Amino acid sequence: SGLLVCTMSGCKYFPVVSARLTTAVMSRRLYSSRSGRPWETSPRDDTRAVGMPDGTSSTAQVVLNAFLEIGLDSVVGDKLAFVNATKDFLCDGLAAQLPPERAVIEVLEDVPPEEPVLSALRALRQAGYTLALDDFVYRPSLEPLIQLAHLVKIDIAKVGQDEVEQHVKLLARPGLRLLAERVETHVEFERCKALGFDYFQ
Repeated sequence: SGLLVCTMSGCKYFPVVSARLTTAVMSRRLYSSRSGRPWETSPRDDTRAVGMPDGTSSTAQVVLNAFLEIGLDSVVGDKLAFVNATKDFLCDGLAAQLPPERAVIEVLEDVPPEEPVLSALRALRQAGYTLALDDFVYRPSLEPLIQLAHLVKIDIAKVGQDEVEQHVKLLARPGLRLLAERVETHVEFERCKALGFDYFQ
């Protein structure tokens, strides 16, 4: 099995492997609109018509495409769908419309740890959703988000080698899994594996 990620950047797969490097346990698929252009919308799109910000409109569009037009099984099979979540997507209750057993809510890096967001995430977690933090760079102010997350994704190229180890230490807590993004060489894989990452992309 694996994971399908719905984001806003076109169509492509990126394998994600476990620490044993024997089986791809996730696959990242970026799904675009029927036009073939990433997240192009028309004046007739319902998501655009309700006045959502672009990020929310784009994510809402991919959810509608997957669930209403194509059918979830046709898109993800037996995989989980990672769905990018903006502040509005969370606070407006759109994330809660997804089936918790089939979708992972991936909180974008610019979502602030404000009470409306935290309240929405608490409700989602209580309802059985898996929560992930995307492109994470640690700040003490983000602790409330960390406490609610099941998975944290760290872009090792963005964070930098010197800070990756510190991030792992700061995020070490029971039940929280770590995913290293942009692992491009075997040396990087082995280093991240030794540091304690669970998944690699």
